[in-house]
Amino acid sequence: MVYNRKWSLKCVGVDDILTIISAWQRTSLMDSISKRISDVYAKVAVSMTITTITDVLAFYTGTVTSFRSVQYFCIYTGATLLLLFL
Repeated sequence: MVYNRKWSLKCVGVDDILTIISAWQRTSLMDSISKRISDVYAKVAVSMTITTITDVLAFYTGTVTSFRSVQYFCIYTGATLLLLFL
């Protein structure tokens, strides 16, 4: 079985997507799309930052294992999440 790294990165952001959708549903339908998007990101920015930081720290914590494959995976995934967030 071949492991696909892209799926692991997509699954990490699911909590942020649910937060964005929830905030979007609470915006006014009468506002313009740009206003609604602005309101959504203003509401979810802090929670997205916190979840991303904790995800990156969790993966970097995995680098202390003795298994080289797990170390490489955790380094790769932690760095990718950090770069995607910036």
